[in-house]
Amino acid sequence: MKVVHWNMRYYPLLGGIETHVDTLIRHMPDIQFEIVTDALPGTARTERYRPNATILRFPPVDRSRVSRHRKLSVPIAAIRDSLREARERKYLRSAEYDLLHVHDFDKNLLLMEDRTRLRFVGRLAGRLHNLQDFPRPRLLTKHFMFTEENAVPALRKWEERLVKQFETVVCVDKAIERRYSALEGPKRVLFIPNPIDTQQFSFAPLPEDETIHLGYVGRLAMARGENLLVDLSHSLPSGTDLRMAVPHPGDRLADVKKALGGTRVQMELDVPYDSMPKFLQGIHILVNPIADAYSTTRVTLESMAVGRPVIMFNTGERYPMRHGGNGFLVNPDVQSICRLVESVKSDRESLERISKKAREDVEKEFAAPLIASKIRRLYGELTGSA
Repeated sequence: MKVVHWNMRYYPLLGGIETHVDTLIRHMPDIQFEIVTDALPGTARTERYRPNATILRFPPVDRSRVSRHRKLSVPIAAIRDSLREARERKYLRSAEYDLLHVHDFDKNLLLMEDRTRLRFVGRLAGRLHNLQDFPRPRLLTKHFMFTEENAVPALRKWEERLVKQFETVVCVDKAIERRYSALEGPKRVLFIPNPIDTQQFSFAPLPEDETIHLGYVGRLAMARGENLLVDLSHSLPSGTDLRMAVPHPGDRLADVKKALGGTRVQMELDVPYDSMPKFLQGIHILVNPIADAYSTTRVTLESMAVGRPVIMFNTGERYPMRHGGNGFLVNPDVQSICRLVESVKSDRESLERISKKAREDVEKEFAAPLIASKIRRLYGELTGSA
């Protein structure tokens, strides 16, 4: 069987969709995969990525994926994306494969339509994202969803049109599953979470340091809680510090360091993905202050896998987290985080119990072999080779 992953955002592993795809590939060694994606600076157009996987990169080159490169303006990015996607579509219509597995699309064309009010831009996006003329079986995995809080109406309508083109849709979060289960179109909407490599992200005892090490992993952005992290850095309870693993923020680096300040904040830039388990094993608790109300995110599950409880906000769906069971859910403010940390400092036994439960829950439901077997069964059903 040959499966094509169509993902415009595949670049060296930093987490997110590309890690999801890579984990599936590694746990299905008998299936041949192609990744159809965007060209990057200094990369070959064709790359043997794994023994069972090849990457095909299509120009124009996407320089915005380089961590220190300034983001392109929306109009330039939209033109770049449309040229690339047209080439990818041409290839996919004639290529030989058994199933097309789609992992969302970039949204620059839709943003351009909203900002310019040019209807032809929206029509172009509709044509590029129209899969009705693709004759082979196809599967969509939804890794995120647009909401009233994080997107304009045009993006939400476009997303619904995309979802309706698939008979089978996989959702990595329960809230995404609930939304699209109620949408007319797909015959089958399934919750199959992100696969977590529990061997790579192996359990380790909590550090025995007297200092409680809080951790943060992710981009520095408003939606990721940057302002709260700044406030937290200036309000850290005694006997705690904050360790951060973040992509390089480019020309904002000096301002970010100044805003965070203090001697109890350590920042590591562009930590390689294969070094992330060691980073997580060096902390006691991960702080994941994302603003959206529907997701848990991969880093939460990876942190739980190594036995590091996570603090998230109690403002929406955070499955599989349970407050005081395998993690912590608090109000979305620094004071609530600090009160929780103070209580943890004086109750290390409870922290150890929660640490072990976090690992146990990830092993039971999110371990990569379990998730890969579910996706494999879907591949077989959709291609008639079950």
